Amino acid sequence: MVIGIPIIFGSICYYMVGLNPNFGRFCFFHLVSILMSFVGNAQGMFCGSLFDDPNTAVNIAPLMIMPFMLFGGFYKNSDDMPSWNKWIMWISNYRYAFESYIANNFKGSPFTIDPVEQLHFDIGKWMCLVYLLILFAVYQVLALILLFVNKKKIQ
Repeated sequence: MVIGIPIIFGSICYYMVGLNPNFGRFCFFHLVSILMSFVGNAQGMFCGSLFDDPNTAVNIAPLMIMPFMLFGGFYKNSDDMPSWNKWIMWISNYRYAFESYIANNFKGSPFTIDPVEQLHFDIGKWMCLVYLLILFAVYQVLALILLFVNKKKIQ
């Protein structure tokens, strides 16, 4: 499910939206989508292991993920954010996925306005993948630690 759904969804949407038809960029798009699926799954495991009651975890998970979506760079440019809450974008998996998608599709494009430069994305698409892998590992390790700590309560 974590791999299949992004591949099916991405295969349908990629060419329908009119993104860059290069096969290498198509494969990179799928790589980022699958990695985002892994990070989302790890976030769900972290949130599920954080609370004893499954209903609480299901209700709190969107509240934990929403700031990452809001500060991911899609709704507000990173240069326009106040400095007191700018740190949230650096731990947002949506920011790294968005930057890698933009760099993958528009880097070297013939447009007069370069979206990568306009949005001030300077990490690079491959480094964004590294950061997504780090976020995945951190959420998985945190979930594992919480499960070990709460093992007596669960049993």
